[in-house]
Amino acid sequence: MNNINEEIKETLSTKTLSTNHYGKYSHTLLEGFAREFDIRLHSRVLSDMVAKYVTINGKLNELLRINDEIEKGRMADLRAASKVQNRFLTNSEETEKVLINAGLKAVFFNSHVTNITGDFFFPKAMTSGEAGLFVADTCGHGVSAAVVSMRILSIIDHCPAPNLHPSEFLSVINRDIYGLLTQEISFVAGIYFIFHPNKIIFSNAGQPTPLLVRGAEVLELKSSSSPIGMYPRLEANEVTYDFISGDRLVIHSDGLIESMNAKGNPFGPDRLIDFLRNNSSLSLNEMKSSLVSEIQRFTNKFDDDVTIIIIEKE
Repeated sequence: MNNINEEIKETLSTKTLSTNHYGKYSHTLLEGFAREFDIRLHSRVLSDMVAKYVTINGKLNELLRINDEIEKGRMADLRAASKVQNRFLTNSEETEKVLINAGLKAVFFNSHVTNITGDFFFPKAMTSGEAGLFVADTCGHGVSAAVVSMRILSIIDHCPAPNLHPSEFLSVINRDIYGLLTQEISFVAGIYFIFHPNKIIFSNAGQPTPLLVRGAEVLELKSSSSPIGMYPRLEANEVTYDFISGDRLVIHSDGLIESMNAKGNPFGPDRLIDFLRNNSSLSLNEMKSSLVSEIQRFTNKFDDDVTIIIIEKE
């Protein structure tokens, strides 16, 4: 701006105007000079603004490029974490092998809203005719939930499988993770089953009530305590139920019964029980597939991770 003012002064000094010399045209010439300098001034300001815009736009494009690279790296990390989780935390093939050893058949369904699910399950091999199964739902999603899940997996893998007291198993996990959780991951809902030849013993720490399908009858296997990781000491009840040939045990996460339809109504436990009662004659795979289809018809999309495990006593 100072340079422009100096330019104006210099131009006026070389074109000194005298009313006596120019007479009636002096005023018109002055207006012409004024317009000329005004155009130059605005042109210079506009050029400065364009230059600044080009600079800012260049920096913005660079930031967008860097952000894109970071996002690509993040997605690659999530895909890698998902592969690890599928192998160790939701490994249906390995779980099926352990359950077959106990005379059990099983089918699985696991759907997650992000690359990494908060739902997971892990079997514990026991003597022939017996098996343990831990099913859990970490409150939260993404990498934080996966880290907590992997920590629990490490505990489960090294903890001896109890023969009669599933509450001992949950207490070991609770002691380890209490104090490690955050506001984002405030608790873990978990349930541990011990399958014996003709019975099941389990302790439930915050998971939905499992269901026993016996013919056309559906029984709610109620037993619950506070979720894992909320308190220093976990007081989990233990319950025992007969589990005989032809019986089916339906285990699921809360994402199933909390799935909403367009009206905001949840799928709910009653609708699940009615479905199982009306479809008890289906084969194991047909029951799972029909149940998944029923939920998908009910809701437009899953807003939470959904896990379904159906186990049949041979």
